[in-house]
Amino acid sequence: AMGAARINVMAHVKEDFSKWTDKQKRNAPVVEISTDKLDFEEVNPQEAVKRSFSVKNAGKSSLAIRRLFVPQGEGLTVTCDKEEISKGGEATVTVTFDGRSRGDRVLNSRLVVMTNDPYTPQVIVRLVGVLKK
Repeated sequence: AMGAARINVMAHVKEDFSKWTDKQKRNAPVVEISTDKLDFEEVNPQEAVKRSFSVKNAGKSSLAIRRLFVPQGEGLTVTCDKEEISKGGEATVTVTFDGRSRGDRVLNSRLVVMTNDPYTPQVIVRLVGVLKK
């Protein structure tokens, strides 16, 4: 997608929230996702199928999407249309499952969304589907 934010998937970010003041914690970003599971259903081995979900910021300060992680070699890629979500805002995360670059028929994987929400720094979204024979 044009204009999609490129998020560096190599950097491993683990923030130290212990240094946050009470005020910072009260004003923290709060991550909310629209689903905890994306079902690709039956995918033709010759095609790539996209599924999307939204990430909302229910907190009082900017929510940074630090990393979107999917395991290598499963035919999965992930993009997000924003790197930072303002208070009350939302972003769209799109996961593509490419049947052409996959050996195993059954997809049972997960996407890890890492943010700067001190209470929920990692959110897991299950990714499931089956390649048609």
